[in-house]
Amino acid sequence: MIVEHIYDTEIEPLTLEDTGEVAFKMLGDQHLRHLPILDAEGQVYGLVSEDEIITQGLAQKLGKYKMGKAFPFLHPEDHFFNAIKMLSETKVSVLPVVDKDKKYLGSITDRSIVEFLSASGSFSELGSILLLEMQAHEYSLAELSRIIEMEKARILNVFLYLNPDSDILQLSLKLNIVDASHIVATLVRFGYTVKDAFQKDEKYYDGLKDRLDSFMAYLNI
Repeated sequence: MIVEHIYDTEIEPLTLEDTGEVAFKMLGDQHLRHLPILDAEGQVYGLVSEDEIITQGLAQKLGKYKMGKAFPFLHPEDHFFNAIKMLSETKVSVLPVVDKDKKYLGSITDRSIVEFLSASGSFSELGSILLLEMQAHEYSLAELSRIIEMEKARILNVFLYLNPDSDILQLSLKLNIVDASHIVATLVRFGYTVKDAFQKDEKYYDGLKDRLDSFMAYLNI
C-alpha cells in the first residue's frame, strides 16, 4: 500500500504564470483549499492556499507571490500511512507527489485516501468487527491470529487506538466471517476483553456501500 497506487492524476496544478484569480477559480472548481504550483520544468514550486490568494491579490501572478519555499510532499514509494499522517499534521488539502527530480506526478487528497480504502478488499468484504480492550503490553497480533485461525477465520484488517492517559489499547479486528459468536466465546475463554461485536448480514453491507457511494458523490460535488 504505497502512494504510487493512490495518488490522483486528475487534479490540475497551477503555474507561476497563473493569476490569483485563475487560482481561486481552480480551487473552487476542484473543491480544494490548496493547489500545487509548477514551474516551467514541471517541478513543484510550492503550494498556494485560498488565504494566500486573498491576501496577495487576485490580479497578481503566482510567480510574484511571496511564499515560503518549504512545502509538504510525497514520493511514489512512500507508504500511504505517511500520507495520512502528513495530511493530519500539515492540515493541507493536497499533498503533491513528486519524483526524485521533484517533477509533479499527481496529488494525494482526503478523497483519494477514502476512495482507496473503500476499494480495499479488507473494508468491502463481508465480515464481522470485534472491539477488544487490553493493556498495551498484552497486545500480540500473532497470538490473536493463532486463536482466530484456530476457529477457522482470518483477520482482514486491524485498527489500533492507544489511550495515552491510561495505556489502554482499543483494538478493532475485521474478520472474514459474519457470525463471530464462537470466536468471541473463545477469546473470552483465553482471557481477552471483548467490548463489542458488530455482526451484520449482506443487506447491511449493501446499505453501507450505498451510504459510502453517496458520501463519495458529495465529496465530488
